[in-house]
Amino acid sequence: MSIKRTSLIVAIFLWTSQLEAQIMKVDRIDVTADSSYWSGSVDFQLDVNNQSAEEEENATFVGTTLDVDVSFIGDNHLYKLINQLQYFSTGVGPFVSTGYGHFRIQWLRKKNFSYENFAQVQYDQGRNLKWRGLTGGGIKIRLFRKKNSYVHYGLGAMFEQERWTDFESNVIEKNLLKMSTYFGSEMDLGQVGKVTTTLYFQTGYDADDAVHRNRVSGDLALEFEITEVLGFTSNFSLQYEDKPIIDINNIVYSITNGITLNF
Repeated sequence: MSIKRTSLIVAIFLWTSQLEAQIMKVDRIDVTADSSYWSGSVDFQLDVNNQSAEEEENATFVGTTLDVDVSFIGDNHLYKLINQLQYFSTGVGPFVSTGYGHFRIQWLRKKNFSYENFAQVQYDQGRNLKWRGLTGGGIKIRLFRKKNSYVHYGLGAMFEQERWTDFESNVIEKNLLKMSTYFGSEMDLGQVGKVTTTLYFQTGYDADDAVHRNRVSGDLALEFEITEVLGFTSNFSLQYEDKPIIDINNIVYSITNGITLNF
């Protein structure tokens, strides 16, 4: 087997395996521990592959992802900072990048009825989203808790600012007040693993175009325990917008599989 082919197989394997530290996602944590502590992770992934149909059309895909997540679980409150940066290219054009930073505080984290404040910045060159900034707050209600399983519900409001560029290079800006609600759950399957789900619904009235703009997003994660610290994960994410600001696909989804290292 040639060195080039061997390197390609190794690169594809590293991407699909995705050895990850435990990542504290926005609604995948329901902390009730009494002590204070820090927790976090840094995750870097690289994807290089060449799956061209013909030798004359040699297209190489290169992608990198960096996740940096930090949480401080205080005596009474929880503070989370979640960041992601992605670069990818098909080899026939420049690199395209996406990224976001999300900061959230859960006040009175041990209570069944707690409060949240959050702020986020985001951009997505691939979808012509130049800027999205939002800030808001709301309530979080723990509906069920038993050992390592829980169900919670969140309801709040946020102010969202967006700046898009359409395919004629026109800049479109939107400032919307939105309602945001979500359900989150984690079900412990014992020694087998766990199932985590999150479902979001956000809606706001766009007075400029006289329409309601609705966004639905969901996430389903399965984690199967291999050892006490090692597990296999499979994750499916989906986002739907009924009326995109510009003429782009209104459905975005991703499927990932990997190995998770918990600490």
